[in-house]
Amino acid sequence: MSHIIEWAIFIASTAASIAFMIRLRRKADRGTVDPAPLTTAERPMVLVLVILSPLVAGAIFYYGWIKRLPKKAAQANNWSIIVFVILLAFYIILGIE
Repeated sequence: MSHIIEWAIFIASTAASIAFMIRLRRKADRGTVDPAPLTTAERPMVLVLVILSPLVAGAIFYYGWIKRLPKKAAQANNWSIIVFVILLAFYIILGIE
């Protein structure tokens, strides 16, 4: 049963990451580069999605935003790497399988 819950969280966070990435990318004007970082309203959503699925959400944000929103892409990628390293450390230290 726990594997079903894990997969449901993974699928939901992946779908939410794709939807959020597309929504922010559409806000940027086509053909222009927006150098603005993540706003205070965008940060919690990105952080929660990166915590739920660090590698997938980070890749979705990075590759979805890199051309139009490079600062946001870099921030999301950095957060995903940090969260991944922290989770990996917990798994190693606690011996979670």
